[in-house]
Amino acid sequence: MKPSGPEAGGLTRYGALLLAGGMGMACSGYAPPPWSLAFTLGGLALGWVALGVAAWRVPRPGWRETVGWAIAARVPGLCTLPGLEDDFWRYLWDGHLLARLGSPYGVAPAEWFGRTDVASEFQGVLSGINYPDLPTIYGPGVQGLFLISGAIAPGQLWPLKLLLVLAEFGLWCLLRRRLSARGLLLLAWCPLALAETAFHAHFEIWPILLAVAAFCWAADRRPMLAGFALGMAIAARPFAVALLPFFATRTALAPALAGVAAAVGAAYGPVWLAGGIESHGAFAAGWEFNSTGFALLQALLPEGWARPSVVALFAFACLLLWWRDRGNRDLFPRADLLFGVLLLLSPVANPWYALWLLPFAAARPQAWSWALLVAIPLSYITFGNLDGSGSFLHPPWVRPLEVGLVLLAAALARRSGKLDRRTRAEGEGG
Repeated sequence: MKPSGPEAGGLTRYGALLLAGGMGMACSGYAPPPWSLAFTLGGLALGWVALGVAAWRVPRPGWRETVGWAIAARVPGLCTLPGLEDDFWRYLWDGHLLARLGSPYGVAPAEWFGRTDVASEFQGVLSGINYPDLPTIYGPGVQGLFLISGAIAPGQLWPLKLLLVLAEFGLWCLLRRRLSARGLLLLAWCPLALAETAFHAHFEIWPILLAVAAFCWAADRRPMLAGFALGMAIAARPFAVALLPFFATRTALAPALAGVAAAVGAAYGPVWLAGGIESHGAFAAGWEFNSTGFALLQALLPEGWARPSVVALFAFACLLLWWRDRGNRDLFPRADLLFGVLLLLSPVANPWYALWLLPFAAARPQAWSWALLVAIPLSYITFGNLDGSGSFLHPPWVRPLEVGLVLLAAALARRSGKLDRRTRAEGEGG
């Protein structure tokens, strides 16, 4: 069935609804709990309605309209502080330490409390950092963004948000000729990307851009440059290493691996020589948030077995997916499945981690992957965001609702596919 009627002519009314969603999310920065949560989820809901109807009703959305409305919806986010997130304080502090000491590693923010040599614009930044007794956990592949942001306006968040939106724009331009017009609409208008980049200032889009560029440059027969890009993505977000086997089958192996090694060595070499990133151990050993598979394994297995079990299961899943993909020469592997499994098994499933599915879900839209992108922001429904207590615990119905929405979407899509096949078979038989 093709879209028809006046709605098929353009994106204006749907873009205005997306912008309204962005303005709603911007209000969360000025509201106390639980209103900050309500504004965020309400803005996301408006954005999903705008994207869903536009993707259905507009057969060939134009590039300028798609990008214009996507940027317009992000503008309100540049002017506000996040209402539900505080990771950005650490980003600003990391950039300051990198400029001041040459490295953000090895020194916990708490060690700077009460010191008189902290500039006034960073006193408030320092007081907002979560887990101040731990040095930064963020990899060297993203620290340059924090440094540039601090050079533009020390202690201010808007430069970092602007850099991240520019990275998003770079991703759209990179994929303009490689995705359909509807795929680009899905990519640029995704409300989760809008919330996590322009509003919550999570840096996820930066390593995603690098990883997607790696596959594009591999297809363009620039293996060393492609490898360097993937290596920098790994240096920014280490779990991007799961893409390496799929990348290796799509390019000249030796120069590509040389590029990966050069990037990882250049980024991590000085850090390793200085003692490594000690907070990685604390994160791997003790943190848990919004988990599904890990929570089940933790309940079923003896104490201490759940974390190594999820690592083994994810490695096995990567092997199976790579085996299925080994003869595939498409631009992208089924990385939506790869990162979907990662989110299923991981002890920590933050909403911004789901953005790793987005470019691959835009290239091959699947009901389950888009349901996951819709459902995972429900993890913001914590007791802390409901009552201001700071607790990261969820009401008992939140995680079952997230998982249930994804399973329901997958089941309905499967049933719809069976009905379509049966209808075609009956038509051919008639």
